[in-house]
Amino acid sequence: MKREYNIGDKAWIYLGNHHGKKTESTVVHSFQLGWGPVYYVCEVSTPIDPLLEVRSAMSMAESADAGIGLEEAARKFRDKVLNEQKET
Repeated sequence: MKREYNIGDKAWIYLGNHHGKKTESTVVHSFQLGWGPVYYVCEVSTPIDPLLEVRSAMSMAESADAGIGLEEAARKFRDKVLNEQKET
């Protein structure tokens, strides 16, 4: 899971009623509110105007196939358990 993004990076996010499908976006700005996490402004192209979404790195993925936030951690844990079961 990618923890930091730069301006211009592609990021995949869930939007609205996503049905498990991620939407491609571009990071256009980042900011931090005091001591908290870094937030990213993600721009999603639409036929009318760009849609801007504010996200933390925990709610973004670096590719359409990568997990978002706890999805990635859960996937790695599941794979580890399955591999350990195969070895026994």
